[in-house]
Amino acid sequence: MILQRDKVLKALIGSLAVVGVASVLGCASIQLPPNEVASFDASLLTAKQVGVEHVPSDRAHRGGLGMSPAKEHLILANDQAAVAKELAAAGDRRAEFFLARAQSDLDLAVALALQASAHADAACSAGLCPPIGRYEFQSASAAAPIWTAIR
Repeated sequence: MILQRDKVLKALIGSLAVVGVASVLGCASIQLPPNEVASFDASLLTAKQVGVEHVPSDRAHRGGLGMSPAKEHLILANDQAAVAKELAAAGDRRAEFFLARAQSDLDLAVALALQASAHADAACSAGLCPPIGRYEFQSASAAAPIWTAIR
């Protein structure tokens, strides 16, 4: 009887050890692909150099948050990259997908900033360029433009 109890106890301890090791391995963190992280960091540097944060919005191109779509996509990219890092630390395989989404939002932000710059250059070459320093910024609302001329 004692021999049988020892066998059951050993089997129970062994199965608990297996479950414990499996749970520890299941919670282990994963690493995001280094080349994708480097690509995201390089794109983030490009976005700062292009000036995505400073792209003004206008009536025709205003995002849902009242700022330029380029800046909104930059914010989304940063948020998704943070989620990707948290998921990777938790061992969730979806982290790579969030990093890919962050990369695509960042690429879109850079493209929108470059497009806005090209439109501004085209407007200036057509003589429709506002004088520098003659505008003050207002809050974004549907009825009012982002900037109005100082009188």
